[in-house]
Order: sequence, then C-alpha cells, then structure tokens
Amino acid sequence: MALNFRKFFKRSDAIDDCRVAAWLHLPDDMALPGMIMKIGSGVVLFREASQFVLARDGVVVKIVFEGGEVEGVIERSSPQGYLVKATAERMAA
Repeated sequence: MALNFRKFFKRSDAIDDCRVAAWLHLPDDMALPGMIMKIGSGVVLFREASQFVLARDGVVVKIVFEGGEVEGVIERSSPQGYLVKATAERMAA
C-alpha cells in the first residue's frame, strides 16, 4: 500500500531528503536503529534499518537522535517507514 505523504507533509513545511541517524524506542524496551527520512509540522517519517517494516500502527514510540527526541504515535506503517505523529505540542530539540 502506497501512502500519500502530501497529506502529512505540506511542501512548505516538509524538510525533504534529510537523513538523520536515529533510534525508535518501543514500549517493550526495544530500540530499533534507523533514519529519519522526512520531518514535517508535527510528523516524522522514520525508516528502520532492516529489510522489512512491520505493521506497528497505533504504537506509542519515542524517536531519539543526536540533539533531540520526538515522542508520538505511529499513524501508519508502510515500506517507506513509520509515519509518527508527535503527541507533544512541539517536538523536543
């Protein structure tokens, strides 16, 4: 299933083609290495560093990267990665 990221990433708000090394922390104390692929207004596209992306819709996660972190909920899972909607008013930096 292909996602329409335009719904989540407005052209003026999105930072395209960014690659930031990060870790996705799951509730069961599991951390997945990967990269932040896109950042938008209150949303982040995270791609884990594995061949497959599992369906984890609705899971509360924390994305940790050098200089900050984002807490949120996985809105959608796709082959492109996890679309995480931030739960805080602003993303921590």
